[in-house]
Amino acid sequence: MGRVFLGLGSNDRADLLLPWAVGVLCSRFHPLELARPWRGADVQGRGGAYANWVCAFHDGGGLAELQKWCRQLEYDGGSRTESRVPLDLDILFHEASGAWHRQALEPYWLAGLAELAPGLMPQGGKSLSELWVSCQKPAELRPWQPEFCQSDRAQRCPLSAP
Repeated sequence: MGRVFLGLGSNDRADLLLPWAVGVLCSRFHPLELARPWRGADVQGRGGAYANWVCAFHDGGGLAELQKWCRQLEYDGGSRTESRVPLDLDILFHEASGAWHRQALEPYWLAGLAELAPGLMPQGGKSLSELWVSCQKPAELRPWQPEFCQSDRAQRCPLSAP
């Protein structure tokens, strides 16, 4: 059973969708470790600011199975457009396969990875915490505090856990 680091991102209804996705993850993978979430500009410049949240858990399944499950959760979160991404899940690191996501070391993911696994060394002999300290951080990247669903708001929530 290997450790998995998963990145959750959203630039549309993040206050609703990211806590919902974390709840779904908690029901399947526990314990679930959560890093502090961050918010920053869309690096591709196509939409609004993104909220990004990194979590970690242990999983005995394969990478392909986890990717399929993540795509279903994204689908359950709502449809995407060119500029609107309700829910994006990226497998940042899958320990059992050794696979790293191509964007795992971008500051918006690196912040959470360094918090959850500071000593992990993805490349070149530098740990995640060393990479975070030395990376060029965009000025607009800052900690984000989600506005969790209140009971009256949750009743209007169009989503339910799969």
